[in-house]
Amino acid sequence: MKYLLLFCMLLAVTACPTKKETLECIMKYDMDADGDISADEVYSVCDAKMYWYEKLVYSPKWITNKFQEDCGFPLTAASLKKKTCLKKCSYRKRIVNKLCP
Repeated sequence: MKYLLLFCMLLAVTACPTKKETLECIMKYDMDADGDISADEVYSVCDAKMYWYEKLVYSPKWITNKFQEDCGFPLTAASLKKKTCLKKCSYRKRIVNKLCP
């Protein structure tokens, strides 16, 4: 029980990454070094970094479509200005925790 409380406290204490920090993390996976992230690059990263059971819930194709819907492609600093792009803290946390631990 005390471990569950400790875990909940740690989750509550961790800071939410900003949109800029999240983009900096994602940019580490810019495979063609053109300064933006394309749909193919998002798909490739998801396919490579996700466990098989994660792909059952959120397929790489679904994630790519979600980025297209929320931010548009290519992903750049300018696309972060869209109100819907990386809007939720939990969304940004999952991206950073998965790609840039």
